[in-house]
Amino acid sequence: MKTAILTTAIALTLAAPAFAAGALEASVGAQPGVYSTAELIQLREAIANGDEQRILFLQNGANPVTVEAGAELAATLGVDPAEYSLAELILLRNAIEDGDAHLEAVLRNGGSEVVSTQGGSDSYATAAAILADGDLD
Repeated sequence: MKTAILTTAIALTLAAPAFAAGALEASVGAQPGVYSTAELIQLREAIANGDEQRILFLQNGANPVTVEAGAELAATLGVDPAEYSLAELILLRNAIEDGDAHLEAVLRNGGSEVVSTQGGSDSYATAAAILADGDLD
C-alpha cells in the first residue's frame, strides 16, 4: 500500500511540470512544445498587459533582429556594419547618446584605445624629479 502511494506521488510530481506547461500553452493559445515554460509565462504576462511588442518578440523566437536592422543602425552611426557586432553597435550608440567620448573612441578604433606617447618636456622633467627624490610614498 505504501509503495502504491509513493509511486503515485512520484508520478504526479514528475507530471506536474508537463501539466503546467500544457495549461500555460492552452491559456495563451500556443502550440505544444514550441515555447519553454519561462517563455510561456512571459507571453501570458505580455498578453495580460496588452504589450504587443513583447508578444511579437516572443512569437518570433525572441530574436527579431535582422541583418537589415544592424545595417541601418551602423548607417546612422556612420560606421561599416561588417566591422561591428550588433552588441557593439548598440554600445556605440549608447556611448554617443551618453556623451561618453572615451568609450566611443575605443569602439570606433576597433576596441583598442589610442594612447599618446608624446609628452611635454615638463612631464618628463617632473617624473624624473619625483623618481630622483624618492617621493613615491
